[in-house]
Amino acid sequence: MIYMDAQQLGWKPLKDSYMLTLPTNLQEEHRELVNNMFMWLVDPCLDFIHHHCKAIVQTSSMHLTHSLMKLYTCLLDEMKRPEEEGQESMSSQQTTLWLQGLFLFAVVWTIGGTIDADSRKKFDLFYRHLLMGTDDGNPRPKNVKITRNNIFPEKGTVYDFYFYKRGSGQWNLWTDYITQEEQLISSGTKVSELIIPTMETARQVFFLKTYVEHNIPLLFVGPTGTGKSAITNNFLLRLPKTTYIPVFINFSARTSANQTQDIIMSKLDRRRKGLFGPPMGKRAVIFVDDLNMPAKELYGAQPPIELLRQWVDHGHWYDHKDASKISIVDMLLLSAMGPPGGGRSDISGRFLRHLNVVSVCSFDDDILTKIFTAVADWHFSKGFEPVFLRLGKIMVQATMQIYKMAIQNFLPTPSKSHYIFNLRDFSRVVKGVMLCPRTHLQSEDKLIRLWIHEVYRVFCDRLVDEEDREVFFQMVKKTTSNSFKQSLDKVLSHLSPTGEVADDHIRSLFFGDYLKPDSNDYNNTSRAPMSLVMFKFAIEHISRICRVLKQDNGHLLLVGVGGSGRQSATKLATYMSAFELFQIEITKSYGVSEWKEDVKRVMLKAGVGNKSVSFLFCDNQIKDEAFIEDINMLLNAGDVPNIFATDEKAEIVEKMQSASRMGSEKVEATPLAMYSFFIERVKKNLHVVLAMSPISDAFRNRLRMFPSLINCCTIDWFQTWPADALEMVANKFLEDVELEDDMRKGVVSMCKYFQESVRELSVSYYSTLRRRNYVTPTSYLELILTFKTLLVSRRQEVDTMRNRYLTGLQKLDFASSQVAEMQKELTALQPELIRTSAETEKIMIQIEKETAEVDAKKEIVSADEKEANEAAAAAKAIKDECEGDLAEAMPALEAALAALDTLNPSDISLVKSMQNPPGPVKLVMESICVMKGTKPERKPDPNGSGKMVEDYWGPSRKILGDLKFLESLKTYDKDNIPPAVMKRIRERFIDHADFQPAVIKNVSSACEGLCKWELLHAQMEKLKIKQAELKEVCQKQWQALCNEKNIPCSSDFTLSSTLGDPVKIHPQRQANRTLENAVQLGTPVLLEDIGEELDAFIEPILLKLTFYMTTRLRNPHYLPEVAVKVCLLNFMITPLGLQDQLLGIVAAEEKPELEEKKNELIIEKLSEEISEKQKVASATEMQIDSTRAGYKPVAVHSAIVFFCISDLANIEPMYQYSLTWFINLYVQSIAKSKKSEAIEERIQNIVEHFTASVYNNVCRSLFEKDKLLFSLLLTVGVMKGRGQIDDEVWRFLLTGGVALDNPHPNPAPDWLSDKSWAELVRASCLTNLQGLMEHVRKNNSKWKRIYDSARPHKENFPDAWSTLTGLDRMVVLRCLRPDKIVPAVQEFITENMGRAFIEPPTFDLGQSYSDSNCCTPLIFVLSPGADPMAGLLKFADAVGMGGANVRTVSLGQGQGPIAAKVICQAAASGSWAVLQNCHLAASWMPALEAICEELIVPESTNERFRLWLTSYPSAEFPVSILQNGIKMTNEPPRGVRANLLQSYLSDPISDAVFFSSCQKPEMWQKLLFGLCFFHAVVQERRNFGPLGWNIPYEFNASDLRISMQQIRMFLNDYEEVPFEALTYLTGECNYGGRVTDDKDRRLLLSLLSTVYNKDIEQDKYMLAPGDEYYIPPHGPYESYIKYLRSLPNVTHPEVFGLHENADITKDTQETNQLFSGVLLTLPREAGGGGRSPQKTVEDLAQDILSKLPADFDVEEVMKMYPVRYEESMNTVLRQELIRFNRLTEVIRSSLVNIGKAIKGQVLMSSELEEVFNSVLMGKVPSMWAVKSYPSLKPLGSYVSDLLRRLCFFQDWVNNGPPTVFWLSGFYFTQSFLTGVLQNYARKYTIPIDRIAFEFEMKIKPTVSSFQVMKQENTMEKRPEDGAYVKGLFLEGARWDRESSLIGESLPKVLYDPLPIIWLKPGESSRFLHTNIYSCPVYKTSARRGTLSTTGHSTNYVLSVELPSDQPQKHWINRGVAALCQLDD
Repeated sequence: MIYMDAQQLGWKPLKDSYMLTLPTNLQEEHRELVNNMFMWLVDPCLDFIHHHCKAIVQTSSMHLTHSLMKLYTCLLDEMKRPEEEGQESMSSQQTTLWLQGLFLFAVVWTIGGTIDADSRKKFDLFYRHLLMGTDDGNPRPKNVKITRNNIFPEKGTVYDFYFYKRGSGQWNLWTDYITQEEQLISSGTKVSELIIPTMETARQVFFLKTYVEHNIPLLFVGPTGTGKSAITNNFLLRLPKTTYIPVFINFSARTSANQTQDIIMSKLDRRRKGLFGPPMGKRAVIFVDDLNMPAKELYGAQPPIELLRQWVDHGHWYDHKDASKISIVDMLLLSAMGPPGGGRSDISGRFLRHLNVVSVCSFDDDILTKIFTAVADWHFSKGFEPVFLRLGKIMVQATMQIYKMAIQNFLPTPSKSHYIFNLRDFSRVVKGVMLCPRTHLQSEDKLIRLWIHEVYRVFCDRLVDEEDREVFFQMVKKTTSNSFKQSLDKVLSHLSPTGEVADDHIRSLFFGDYLKPDSNDYNNTSRAPMSLVMFKFAIEHISRICRVLKQDNGHLLLVGVGGSGRQSATKLATYMSAFELFQIEITKSYGVSEWKEDVKRVMLKAGVGNKSVSFLFCDNQIKDEAFIEDINMLLNAGDVPNIFATDEKAEIVEKMQSASRMGSEKVEATPLAMYSFFIERVKKNLHVVLAMSPISDAFRNRLRMFPSLINCCTIDWFQTWPADALEMVANKFLEDVELEDDMRKGVVSMCKYFQESVRELSVSYYSTLRRRNYVTPTSYLELILTFKTLLVSRRQEVDTMRNRYLTGLQKLDFASSQVAEMQKELTALQPELIRTSAETEKIMIQIEKETAEVDAKKEIVSADEKEANEAAAAAKAIKDECEGDLAEAMPALEAALAALDTLNPSDISLVKSMQNPPGPVKLVMESICVMKGTKPERKPDPNGSGKMVEDYWGPSRKILGDLKFLESLKTYDKDNIPPAVMKRIRERFIDHADFQPAVIKNVSSACEGLCKWELLHAQMEKLKIKQAELKEVCQKQWQALCNEKNIPCSSDFTLSSTLGDPVKIHPQRQANRTLENAVQLGTPVLLEDIGEELDAFIEPILLKLTFYMTTRLRNPHYLPEVAVKVCLLNFMITPLGLQDQLLGIVAAEEKPELEEKKNELIIEKLSEEISEKQKVASATEMQIDSTRAGYKPVAVHSAIVFFCISDLANIEPMYQYSLTWFINLYVQSIAKSKKSEAIEERIQNIVEHFTASVYNNVCRSLFEKDKLLFSLLLTVGVMKGRGQIDDEVWRFLLTGGVALDNPHPNPAPDWLSDKSWAELVRASCLTNLQGLMEHVRKNNSKWKRIYDSARPHKENFPDAWSTLTGLDRMVVLRCLRPDKIVPAVQEFITENMGRAFIEPPTFDLGQSYSDSNCCTPLIFVLSPGADPMAGLLKFADAVGMGGANVRTVSLGQGQGPIAAKVICQAAASGSWAVLQNCHLAASWMPALEAICEELIVPESTNERFRLWLTSYPSAEFPVSILQNGIKMTNEPPRGVRANLLQSYLSDPISDAVFFSSCQKPEMWQKLLFGLCFFHAVVQERRNFGPLGWNIPYEFNASDLRISMQQIRMFLNDYEEVPFEALTYLTGECNYGGRVTDDKDRRLLLSLLSTVYNKDIEQDKYMLAPGDEYYIPPHGPYESYIKYLRSLPNVTHPEVFGLHENADITKDTQETNQLFSGVLLTLPREAGGGGRSPQKTVEDLAQDILSKLPADFDVEEVMKMYPVRYEESMNTVLRQELIRFNRLTEVIRSSLVNIGKAIKGQVLMSSELEEVFNSVLMGKVPSMWAVKSYPSLKPLGSYVSDLLRRLCFFQDWVNNGPPTVFWLSGFYFTQSFLTGVLQNYARKYTIPIDRIAFEFEMKIKPTVSSFQVMKQENTMEKRPEDGAYVKGLFLEGARWDRESSLIGESLPKVLYDPLPIIWLKPGESSRFLHTNIYSCPVYKTSARRGTLSTTGHSTNYVLSVELPSDQPQKHWINRGVAALCQLDD
């Protein structure tokens, strides 16, 4: 392998080759001149660029030099021409000057061409200095003739000139390069097509021309809006069509290599097989814009760029289809891109090296002013008043001010990611001002107003909050007065009544085209009319949209939440502009191909049809991100590459040809020109309007991936509606409602108040419960409309009543008129009527009185009339209450209808034919007659009593004879049964003993069905009554407000009385078919189990019909788009609701008569006829309730248990349990638990039985790690219910409190860790533990006893603390000895719940099977090492389902359909289907869910069928299957005893035949036991992490099984036991075959040697230290089981060969796992105040940056420590510094960028987001880890460790190599070790592969080679050979400083530092390896590494030989290793 170092090779060989390519006619002196120029200028310039300048793209010296050569060649055209051409040849003098000048120019634009603007200034000074010969280091060569006259002029920089080849050559300004005609703007040009020539455009055109003519690939790099694309496009379109074919490609984040290849290939012709190119004689020029946008794939490449690289490098690529080679000729690549950063990447150097890079700097102010002033002058010279020319210039200046301030003030923070401004925004302002024709622009002030309007539109419309808008207002105010010298108040005085203009007033500033405000015009022409209110807010947005639609290329991005009016505004604006509106219609099958068709359609409309089109596209229509990719293309180029097939294209060309003949413009007739003409029209006519919601991250990510969404669109941010909008809408909608004015005002303000208050409530709802609720304008409209409909219906009621009164009044009126008549008559009879007149008087008084009463009533009526109820908002809540009750009756309805379906006409005729039918049959038929209102016949009593009785059998037979009998039952109107009929049914039939389907079934199946139908109606009736009894929810606060605002509001206001009847639901399954019917017939639909995303095709129907959807998600987040179209209800069961349900069940099971009576009472209570019985009923009900309440403890307890279970899903996605499953268990427990008359005792029995039953059922589906966790949750839950838990103590136990700075010093640092002490201090704040820290401080020796104890959880605490119990005691234990929490938790559970709850039931497949039926899936939840298949197959045999009855499918790619087939067949035939590894088929899981719900139903499934599934935990696994299925886990049990028992109790050992199948029974039994013990040990060691095994292998039962069979075989076949063969097979093959780490293999064989050795023949052969584990004496199978049961439950680490300290690590880990698991199930702690995450991260980042030293200057270090043969350490140092620089560079740049991203100065890219989250969590970001040495430390320790390493190397650089090397400080430790060996090898000339480090003790007389030095840290001087190293820690043992040997660890000391070690090289052949332990050294405690590309492990360093007096095996089993660094 030969390493080519670019530095060492350098650019000179390249130059030497280049010199040979110079024009042949150059003379020798000229060649020497060119050579000298290279040697003089290139190196200094490259140095300067690399050290003092900032390059926009990173390139190598080689690349820059090569670019220089390429450019230089292009410039020498004139010199190449031989003299024959008739030109006079150039003089030698002239040639010299030209060669010089062009070389100077070429250096500037290649070596100096890739740097940014600031660096250009530096380079200018440096370069002039160098050329003048004043740089002593680089003197000017003799033959270079440079004078002041022939170098760059003084004025300007070297970048401002080009070398003009005329005469002896001269330097011209770039602006001289522009021709006269380019400067003139023709009056007909469109504003959007203007290119104003400037220095920058001239440069770009010069390089384009130069490079395209010479076929050199080119890349422009520069910020957006500098005209890169426009100038290049323009240049390419003007190239002679005869020789060039331009191709334009726009890259985006989603561009793929295939797309790129397709686009290019579509432009090329096939010349012959495998060779493609443009048509003969032409050249294709491919222009790729946004080259660096494509996203990087997993390994960091950008596929489209790799594809282009392949072509540029090799001239070919490969066909997609058959991978044949395609060569491509005559094609040139041009490209442009923005500077890397944000969503843009650095492109690969391998590609960049082919391109000549030209950086385009962002324009400076002069150029900008020049460009836009030229545009303004051109515009205002067209017939405007002359004053406008001056104003135009001012306007450009003013816009410049605003533009620059906007960039400074409005930064794109993550929440405002669309605050990105570029020059396109500048030009939008200028273009906007130009939209106003001169006829309408006469006064100066009007221009200023227009300008204000335009900057507001361009900059302000995207601002999201009040503060930003206020800042902007101040900016405009300041600029108006500074630039225009006018005050804003004066210019806009007409907008403000006071003359003081504020931001809000500017809302009233409108410019545009307007339509008469009769929106009905729109509605008359529209298919979807809208009820519109033209309030100011809407007008503003419509006006903004119209403004953009007017402009060429005008596209909009409307940002706002769903329902804020984005679409309505667009539709209206489109109508006003007389455009056509285009929207896509999403259907179920809508995909990319449908989308492409739609895009074509809209392009043809705009291009061929020449119609103006608005294409409205919403983000909820994005079914595939490819949609945005195409929109991105449309915005950028007006075209989507390759969207039209060849034939379609031809058609377009044809149509465009006829169009161009009609038009005035002359267009070439070539197909290419015609297509371009088509695209021009598309650009002109097509306006894309994007409606997006800013709520999710999707918005931010899309803007990052598709920059055109910002660059090409005008952004309009839709605020929440302002108050005036809400008010206006309410007024408009209520205007046709009769209300008094102040009343209407009140109502309107109430509507506003409801809207605002709910919006605020939603915010706090999210912060506490983490649930989302959105309030949008749409919800507001709904509120008002509901109010209207309610009001109208109420008024109608009141009206009818009023009319009745009025009629009465009329009658009275009539009476009084009659009286008047009579009076006249009476006058005549006056005399005799005087006495009667007195009576009449009385009558009059009476009548008046009555009239007054009537008037009073009249007033009451009108008051009622005003009474408008505000409860509309709560309307929905009620409706849904009913639905709960309804759900209970639904099953009855379904059963009844199903019952009818089972009947057929023959059954009916059977009943009809009975002469004397049985009683029950008559009973049923009688009930049906009653229901159908058929009268009975009267007949004499057949029993002979002589009375006449009613007989229903005759009429029944008549009914049965009706052919439509069944049909009539199905269509029976069950919602309107006459009360009398119902009463009769209830009294006569419902409680009749015979009237039960079960009884009737015995007599007649037909009547059973009829009976069910009958019962249903009774149930429906009950339900109706219950519905009437809705809860009264009274909105007190709102009601009070209404009264305050004098809005009439009934005093007894209830929601239910206001809102009336709810809707009934018919749950049906097959959604789509039902949907179709529903849409036609308008019936309600229920769609179950939807996800968070609603299918886009559902959207259109949401608003059309009554549509119910349910979801099983626990906390779904529905975006406002969905939320506004549906009413969201949270049906999560509440503890109270569940208690009530459970109470009902227990009461119904225990005292059925009570529950029924209660229900009857409820029904009676509500029927109005019996209100007088009310009192009696209430008393009875109270009595019943108190009896029922006796059982309340059962319900309360059980509800608690349910919530404990439902929280488990947070730990593992597979832990899901349904309420139905829970209730079934509950009912079983009530039935099966012990009965008792004493209610207390009975309750106790139910509770105990139920809790145990739940525990056992749930435990079988939990992993071992979570079983104790569940017991703890259950215990704490139950105790909480009894009020025995202090929540604060419970939280503290789990978290250890919130870490704060601890002011109290640690009283016993020698044994008490700071962490423990800090926890003790915090614990002392808990109620029962006050004073704890004082006590520990004063009595630390007493507490040390607890700390040192082997069983601290059993010890008594000192003094008064000995009385602590429960959680309090565990908190103290947590602080001192967290490793013993698990046993303490077990004791806690035993004390409170009983021992049964810490002994989970053993795995029992039979039990699970018997709990299942054919429709319940059985699910094995897998864990490493578990393989349930063998057990399952054996069980199948046992229950007679073996062999062909079990069909297994292992899921994976493409296996889904096969599995589906297997299930169908098995379900039909009654066999078993087993699907393995469901987690590997995540995408097929929904299909499996559908199969389980639709196919596996009792009717069509054979009852012997079972579906078995196996899966690792996966969030994709369907919840419904988990909830309905039976879940089981089967892990290897914990502990050696359990493991051995499992081996002995399961197949094959438990099989008597196998157990006694060997001819040497005694040896067989011993080896068998030994092997099982070995198996238990290797499995159990996994629990000890890296101490046990470096890599945790999945040793499983099949390894054990094969090894047993081999023992048996060998014993039967051989005399002697062949231990070696057995060791090889078991250790190297069966178990060893899995082992990939050689240290693990060493351990495996060491463990096996305990068992497979001669000594096993002895009696009671000991398998482990102590006297418990030995091979039991030979005996029957039972004797072994008995011995195993006697072993201890908990295994001591010594049994595995480990030190007892190993338990500490393992136990602490278990404690952490337990607590973190419990925390997952608890609700979030709402953090108090505190800093925001942004602030925290920013501060941390600043802190780290301030400590990080500058990068090492590797070049300086190289000078101090050059590469020397005899000192390899110099190379080691250099390589280390380069590696550390790479790391610190990433750390520094990512932290700097995080700071910027938080402030919004750069985009928050996905990588930065990951850094942000990691820093917040205190983890090392993965971006750093990739560039870092291995480390497991958390962020804080990682940084301090890194700083120590940097300090170590800085010290080395400053003071020379250290005497003692810090081994842990190296990045790549192996290179240091190799360096030490290499020095030795070179010094003594011994081949390096023969030497190694010697490890020999110095006690022997030989020269001490490996010396362990007594001093721990420093040495006097460096050793003669080798090196001193320090910094290692021993794990699993310690260094005994007395005996200088390796010795046993001290208790609780896990790591022991090693002293300084002398690594001394020597010849390895002479080494003696005796009395040592070969100790591996690892970089981190994970020990596990991978092999890196260098051939070294990423973790293992070397093995150090430590002297030992124990055999190696002892330390191998101990897992002893040395570590370079610890984990904290």
